[in-house]
Amino acid sequence: MMAKILLINNLYTESENLRIACRNAQLPFDEVRHTDIADSVLTHDDYIGVVLSGTGDSPDEKLHVYDDELALLARLKCPVLGICGGAQILTLGNGGDVSATHAPIAGRKQVNITSDDPLFTGLPKPFTVFSKHRRYISTPPNGYDTLAREVKDDFPYVLRKTNTSVYAVQFHPERRQDGTALMLNFFQICRDWGQSQGKEVPSFLEAAE
Repeated sequence: MMAKILLINNLYTESENLRIACRNAQLPFDEVRHTDIADSVLTHDDYIGVVLSGTGDSPDEKLHVYDDELALLARLKCPVLGICGGAQILTLGNGGDVSATHAPIAGRKQVNITSDDPLFTGLPKPFTVFSKHRRYISTPPNGYDTLAREVKDDFPYVLRKTNTSVYAVQFHPERRQDGTALMLNFFQICRDWGQSQGKEVPSFLEAAE
C-alpha cells in the first residue's frame, strides 16, 4: 500500500490550504478531526508523516480536548509538523509553555534561522512567513531545540525535538511562498524516512515540479 500523510484537523477554519498543499505535492493523505481520533481506525504503518493543523481556540485554555491527539502522536514514529496552534499542542503536551501576545498577530513575519536543518533547505536567510495567532511559544519543552526565531520579537518560531523529525512552527507555512518551500522540505523528510523504513513512497516532489 502506498504510504500517506496523516492530516490532523484541529478544527482550524482554513485547513483547506493544507489539503491543497498535499494535493499540489501529489501526496496522498488521510484527514481526521482531533475530536474523532478515538473513534477512528488508524493503521500506523500507513503513514510517513503527520501534519497538525492550526486550532480554532487557544490550546492552553483546554489542553485536555487534545489528549487523544497527543496519545496518538506518542505512538507514532514518523516525522511530525505542528503548525501554529498545532505547534502549541506539541509544546504544551510535552511540558513547554505558551504566553499571550500583547496584541493579535496577523501578517508577514521574517524568521532568522539559528540552526541549520533539512527543513530549511533552499530558504533565504531570513525567510518570510504568514503568522496569525494570539499566543506564542514562550518556553520550549525540555528536549526540544530552537531552530529559528522571529526577527522583531525574537519569539521561538521553529522547534525540533532533539534527534528526531518532530517539528513545531509558530506560523502557517501553507500560506506563503517561503512557507510552501518549507512544507515541501518537510514532505521530503517524510519521504526519506518512509524509504528508510522500506515503505512504498510516492515520488511526489518530482510530480509537483
